[in-house]
Amino acid sequence: MDFKEKFKVFTDTVSAKSAEAVQKAKDMAEVASLNSQIKTEKDGIKLAYQAIGEIIFEEDKDKEDSRFNEQIQSVKRKLAKIAELEKNISAIKGTKKCPHCGEEIGVLAEVCPKCGQTIVEEVIETERICPACGAKVAEDDKTCLSCGRVLN
Repeated sequence: MDFKEKFKVFTDTVSAKSAEAVQKAKDMAEVASLNSQIKTEKDGIKLAYQAIGEIIFEEDKDKEDSRFNEQIQSVKRKLAKIAELEKNISAIKGTKKCPHCGEEIGVLAEVCPKCGQTIVEEVIETERICPACGAKVAEDDKTCLSCGRVLN
């Protein structure tokens, strides 16, 4: 075999290997595309499962005999914790949520700048209780009228 023949065999081999490499790269790109499509479909399934769960939660959240009671109670605890954490954030920031539209507004705001609704503060009356006997006492009482204990 002379040099020309050897060179032809060499170039044919390199050409064939190059074509194989190009095909493998195309195949890998197609596999990556298909895997991406599979992930998109799986993400859609997860969203559908989540929606089903939210529907079941809403339907069963007040039932004591739900077969999902443990999970429902867990969600309720987590929602309460989130509300507490959000309240703490609002206290730090000096804000509150508009009861009409949910917009974050200044704690002293009387009208929501987003929806224009008047903000009516709920007055929550607290009872003062004597720590010794449990009797109700007035806010300005210095001593309990029932047992005589000095109040702070």
